[in-house]
Amino acid sequence: TIPAGQWRTYGDIALQIGRPRAMRAVGSACGANPLPFLIPCHRVVASGGRWGGFGLGLEVKEVLLFREGMIPRASGQINAHDRIPLL
Repeated sequence: TIPAGQWRTYGDIALQIGRPRAMRAVGSACGANPLPFLIPCHRVVASGGRWGGFGLGLEVKEVLLFREGMIPRASGQINAHDRIPLL
């Protein structure tokens, strides 16, 4: 339920589901997502705004984030000040 143009970290999602130490499990679940365009796992990034992984490749993740107005840095990070916190 991450709106377009926003992102969350694996840790944010782990906290949201009540399992604060389950960041790797969240990453595994995103990696196993069979419908990445319908279930927007590209909006989940690693801590500090690092991109993390993406089953269709980081190039695709970059394009999707860019199309939603989140301009990834060349270093493979999203600006931390661009982060929209959980509501």
